[in-house]
Amino acid sequence: MSYDDKFLSIGRIPPPITLPPNSFFKLYSIVNNKLYLSGHGPSWGNDFAHNLGKVGHDLTVEQGMEAAKVCMLNLLQSTRQAIKTLDNVESIIEVFGMINCIDTFKEHSKVLNGASELLNTVFEQNGIHTRVAMGANSLPFNFSVEIKMIIQIKQNGK
Repeated sequence: MSYDDKFLSIGRIPPPITLPPNSFFKLYSIVNNKLYLSGHGPSWGNDFAHNLGKVGHDLTVEQGMEAAKVCMLNLLQSTRQAIKTLDNVESIIEVFGMINCIDTFKEHSKVLNGASELLNTVFEQNGIHTRVAMGANSLPFNFSVEIKMIIQIKQNGK
């Protein structure tokens, strides 16, 4: 099964995110066959009323993992916008995750596993990546998780 088919078979997938006109940043940039994706939160497309608050206070670790998975679904939707299909992905290079959490929280890596497991499901060996899982005192829109990513795209990709 192709990467795109695996992604679409997940079932419930958020709609693509769109930026308002005249934004001062882009959702993604392609340089030398690398796709750099801006930080994506666990919104449902442009509906930001999901997965809000601090992990360890407002959300459990398991809810944080689900929020990280939704971030990754959003990132993969933006990837599809950038390069038309996930079949143009060569490999996932890096995932950088920020967890909005209480000061004493220590399970950042477990929360980010929600995103990493999804990448491994879709891309198998090509989804294994380097990563950072760090805590944050706050995140935009009170998101519980925000993730940015770098992808190597195939030579014949966009």
